[in-house]
Amino acid sequence: MPQEIFLLIVIFSMMVITFAIRLIPLHIRPEKMPGYINAIIEYIPAAVISSITVPALFLTKNENFTLYNANILAAIPVLLTAWYSKNLILSVIVGVLFHVILTRFLF
Repeated sequence: MPQEIFLLIVIFSMMVITFAIRLIPLHIRPEKMPGYINAIIEYIPAAVISSITVPALFLTKNENFTLYNANILAAIPVLLTAWYSKNLILSVIVGVLFHVILTRFLF
C-alpha cells in the first residue's frame, strides 16, 4: 500500500474516532445510565488532570524522579494561593513568577 493512501486512511480513521467521541455522549441520556456509570464519569476529569500534572511535577528533564526541582517548589505557593484566594488567574501568575524565579536563581 502506498504511503499516501495509508496516511489518508489514518487521517480518516482519526476523524471518525474523534467525531464518535464527541457525538456518542450527546445520544446517551444520564437518566437512562446506571448510577455506577455516572459515578465513574464524574471522576474522569480529575483523573485526566492528575495524569498530566503528576509526571510534569515529579519528573525532571532527564526523566529522574526527584522532590527537589523547580516544578515542585513552584507548585507549593500555587496551591496555597489557589486555596486561599480561589482565583485561577492569580494562581497562574504566582506559579509562573515562582517558576521563573526558581529556574533563574536556584536551578
